Amino acid sequence: MLISFFVLMLAFDFGTSFHSFLTTTNYEGTMVDRLGVFGNSLWISLSTFVIPIGFFLGYQRFAVLKLRDYKWEMVVLVMSILSFFNPMNPYPKSVLVFLCYAGQLFLSVNYIKGNFTQGEVLKGIFDGLMVITVLQTMLVIMYPLLGIEAALTFFKGEDMIDYALKREGYTSAVGIFGHPGTLALFCLITTIFFLSSYLNGFKKQLSFYCFFANVFIIVLTFSRTTYVTSAIIIGIVLISFYSKKSFFSFKNIVLASVGFVLFLGILYLSPLSELFLASDFENQIEVRFSSWFMGYDIWNRAKLLGVGINAHVYYMGHFIRVTQDLAVVEFITTNPIHNIHLIVLAETGLVGMVLWLSFFGSKMSSHTKSLKTRNIVVNIFSLATIGILISIFIYGFFGWAPLKREMITLTFLIGQVHVFKVYNHRTAHHYRPQPLDFTQQLVN
Repeated sequence: MLISFFVLMLAFDFGTSFHSFLTTTNYEGTMVDRLGVFGNSLWISLSTFVIPIGFFLGYQRFAVLKLRDYKWEMVVLVMSILSFFNPMNPYPKSVLVFLCYAGQLFLSVNYIKGNFTQGEVLKGIFDGLMVITVLQTMLVIMYPLLGIEAALTFFKGEDMIDYALKREGYTSAVGIFGHPGTLALFCLITTIFFLSSYLNGFKKQLSFYCFFANVFIIVLTFSRTTYVTSAIIIGIVLISFYSKKSFFSFKNIVLASVGFVLFLGILYLSPLSELFLASDFENQIEVRFSSWFMGYDIWNRAKLLGVGINAHVYYMGHFIRVTQDLAVVEFITTNPIHNIHLIVLAETGLVGMVLWLSFFGSKMSSHTKSLKTRNIVVNIFSLATIGILISIFIYGFFGWAPLKREMITLTFLIGQVHVFKVYNHRTAHHYRPQPLDFTQQLVN
């Protein structure tokens, strides 16, 4: 229940701000109301309340922290310190917003790691995502299928009507997230998790229903980026699971390429082709290129270390003079760059980009090696993590949603669990790694 509570709170992104560093200002006609992708406020997430609630219920342990197990977390901390003292950073306090969020995430997940076994975490995540899936399915049936606007505005207010109608000729589902792109990406992450569970034989019937429901929701978001990413990722997950050799074998690459070409052909011949070739497609391409140009321009001014974590939007609004040739000037100078890789490049420079790519490479390598172990829980989380990381990498070229709190928190939780030690603290006075009897865990 505690882990399911954690998953539900991170999906709803419930919480409160206790300090804001920047108020809305007007700079030469441009509204500057954001520091970067993580916002302006120090935020306490309700998902963090898993710790005091757990302590009250008797779960009063934290995992033993050993630096050798947290290399990437130390890298993030060092980069944050460099960002604070970076002379190119226009607003050094911006990194505190990120550290406030990252600290809560680190403490919460390590608290879960210290008190629950892998099997318990699997069941908790499964149940939490299943509840969210049922709720989202009900919401998208109510709107857009039945046109009940109360389901559209209940969670985020009247402004969500504009987001639902942003595709000319299409009415998009927005669910609890208030934006079709955010809903689609969260459902893609959830789809990957349930597909991984289904393939590994964990609650197969429920896993299949939840997988199908999330695909159904993605279709109704009319998110073009997620359509293409979903086709690629589902193929990768299936090939990774059934492949007897390395995923990057010649046979698998050919199968993946042929499958993707067939998908594009079907998409082009279906009624959905209009979504890509008509609607607001050309305008969106123009906005994307303009946004990417801004990211390149920022990096060109601060090549080595960038302009500081969570500071690139503020930098755009205050230090870049935008010509009228650039599309939708006010939008692109007050919103994060629609490319997470360019955000990393602009905010952390070449040093950060090298570390960013190294992170993906190392995680992919380690999880690929643990796809077919004797531990079903490790297999599920490893396969899910591979799919999620590739999803984030691909989707990130066209949007910044992968850096939203809901996405990062769920990804970090799923990506960490497979390396959790299996502690049997209910029967031992001290932490001792125990071999996981996964059949017993799943039965319990």
